[in-house]
Amino acid sequence: MNCPVCGAELPEGALFCGECGARIAAPEVPEVPAAPVPEEIAPVPEEAAPAPQPVPVFTPPVREPVPTYEQPQTEAAPAVNPAREDAEKLTPLQSLAFMKIMAITCYALGLPAIILSFIFLREKKYVMSHANNGLLITIFGAALATISWIPILGWLSAIVVGIFLVVMEIMGIIAAAKGQTFTMPIIGGIRILKPVE
Repeated sequence: MNCPVCGAELPEGALFCGECGARIAAPEVPEVPAAPVPEEIAPVPEEAAPAPQPVPVFTPPVREPVPTYEQPQTEAAPAVNPAREDAEKLTPLQSLAFMKIMAITCYALGLPAIILSFIFLREKKYVMSHANNGLLITIFGAALATISWIPILGWLSAIVVGIFLVVMEIMGIIAAAKGQTFTMPIIGGIRILKPVE
């Protein structure tokens, strides 16, 4: 087979010329005669068609009710929440939300928040507990800053005590947000601020 434009020899069944790119006409495919179609299809007699069968209906088996177990009712002891105990007779400055905010800021802001807590909420055990913790963290942080000037031993103790104080501050903030009191390990027994009875 040759290209009709440039005359280059082409492989059998090629659609384009490899030399000039001309399109080659597709080879003619001989037509296959179609199967004969019968002119009339014989109707199926109605008597020969099977009668429809009824569809069975599924009915689930009846089950007896299972007896249920009921837990015996006991009176639960009410949860003790010191923040709620302190929130009985409150002015707007002494609401539960305000006490939680003041308890959290005793850790976050340090001395200014501790002083404000002592002025406005000194009779509230919950707030004074967190104010005392904040004051202890502030005092030990100041002592830590002084000790950190000592080479090697001061630096090492500053790292250890600094990590301890940061962890105590985070734990105190979490407890204050939940409305719980928090006593710090090791230094928590020191009471500088006490609630006024």
